[in-house]
Amino acid sequence: MKFDYSQFFREEEDHNDELLEQQYQEFFEVIRIYLIIVLILAVLCFISNAIISKYRNRDLNSEVPSTRQDRLTYHVAVKLCVFGLAIALAIGLLLPMTIISNEIILIYPEDQYPELRWLNDKLIKQLWHCIFIFSNLCFILIPFSYFFAESTGFSRSTDNFFSRILQAFLETTLTLTILSSCIFIGLSSIFPILQPNFLQLITFWLNFPFLYSCISFAGAILLLVCTPKGILNLVILLDEYMTRPYSVNSTAEKYDRILIKETVLLSRQQLLIRYRNKYGDNASKVFSIDLLPITKDSTLTDIKSLSPELLVDTIEKHENQRQKLSMKLSVSWIRSKIPWLMYPLAMALLIVTTAFSCAIVLINLLVTLFNFEDTGAEPLVLGIASFSKMGLLGASVQTLLIFYIWCASLVGLYSLPGLGCLRPIAGQTPFFKIMLNCLLVLILSSALPIFFRTVGITNFDLFGSFGQIVWIRNYHLVLSYNGAFLGALTLCLCHSIVWKLSKEFFYRCHRLYCYLNESIKSFTKQFNRFKTFCEIGRIPWNRHHQEQNSINHPNPESPSSSNGRIKSFYFSLRNIFSIVFTYLVSLLQLRKTIHSTATSPMTIGKKLS
Repeated sequence: MKFDYSQFFREEEDHNDELLEQQYQEFFEVIRIYLIIVLILAVLCFISNAIISKYRNRDLNSEVPSTRQDRLTYHVAVKLCVFGLAIALAIGLLLPMTIISNEIILIYPEDQYPELRWLNDKLIKQLWHCIFIFSNLCFILIPFSYFFAESTGFSRSTDNFFSRILQAFLETTLTLTILSSCIFIGLSSIFPILQPNFLQLITFWLNFPFLYSCISFAGAILLLVCTPKGILNLVILLDEYMTRPYSVNSTAEKYDRILIKETVLLSRQQLLIRYRNKYGDNASKVFSIDLLPITKDSTLTDIKSLSPELLVDTIEKHENQRQKLSMKLSVSWIRSKIPWLMYPLAMALLIVTTAFSCAIVLINLLVTLFNFEDTGAEPLVLGIASFSKMGLLGASVQTLLIFYIWCASLVGLYSLPGLGCLRPIAGQTPFFKIMLNCLLVLILSSALPIFFRTVGITNFDLFGSFGQIVWIRNYHLVLSYNGAFLGALTLCLCHSIVWKLSKEFFYRCHRLYCYLNESIKSFTKQFNRFKTFCEIGRIPWNRHHQEQNSINHPNPESPSSSNGRIKSFYFSLRNIFSIVFTYLVSLLQLRKTIHSTATSPMTIGKKLS
């Protein structure tokens, strides 16, 4: 009996083919994941480069020497800051990208939509892991960029560029070693478990999650201070930039000014045509004499100095500007009232968002107080359930709250007393300030995922090494942090609602008092006029009636007596209607005057006087 080995080898070959195909799929999946991560970082680097290019000092001669190596060193240091800012943006976008990706996976499952197979749980977790590694690297690269830009190289070195790299590396290593050792000694004095010896110091240097937890804790304290300050500054910014209505008066003034300039230019062109007809080719020499009257307006003196060849171009420019301003003057009523509508809507959105954040932090504080759970309970897998109980709507609200608090913290960062001088200026910011701004934004962004998890805006466990942060599992620290943040948000909300609304209420009451006062004065004045007109309309009829009685003694029911009464009644009725109409028109004009001065309370007294 012969045994058929072909079937056995065929099954083994099929099994090997399946394993090989599975390995190919895993390999291509890994390549695809890293390619997507590189594309995301490239886009963020492009955005960061545009931001830094806008703010850095464009005059390189005043900041960098003219040698080739100095310019190369400066550009390399700037690119390191660009990479650090890109990683800071990536850390801030980790939570929104995770929330949005989870909702997309739930709405479009992999079985029904194979085109979205690349968006999976492995991609998001690998992105978190890479961002964590790059963020730790950027805490070294940004100080290195400053030392590299300031380095001059060692003496007796043949290659000055690599000697600068070595000098910057040694300075950065020495600085970070001193800082980390000081932090370790400070922590060992607070926590007696940490004994300050050399072995534990080396372990402390190599423990990247613990180092990151220290930096993130500093960023969380900075967020605790910056976010309420930023919310208050957003209220001030709304007052400054969104209460300005559409200024028709300033546009009309610009229109009149440009119309005067255009008239002067046209008159000058007509004079030039006359002189050309009269003098021929010598018209430009004769026309160069000052033919316009002496004026103090600098624009007209500039017009007088124009050559005849530039008159046509200048007239065309003024005509185009005049047409644009005329289009602005002919704006519709809805467009002119948009700024009046945007301010209450923006203020209401700001107050509602802050109140909703307070409610979320309060609920998280109560949950933490009565049922504190460890954050690293079980690993989270995307595509199983939504991160919010309200589904897609709750996830959208979470994303909006994340961006709102992030923007408020960035606004409040530069309003702190010691950091106001670091605010970047477009085209005038030196490299040292750019480096400090990138480092501050990186420290602030490094605490964002832990901050949102601590205050309860997101309720899922953080991926990768972000979930191994030490202080996020401390019950008393999390409880006190939630209480402090809730108190700060409540104070901001009370300041935004009570102070602003009370100020607006008293201002409206003052306007109402002025309006009623002027209405009473106008009514008294019109009533006196009405009384005077009635007396004037009654006196001629009495005199006419007395004369008729004294001379002819006519019958009261005669036609002449009835005609006089009808004329007198018609005259009195006409005066009454004219006075009432005048009174209504004056009230409307008064209301329009007070309404037009709503944004400038200082001019109410002038308008009413």
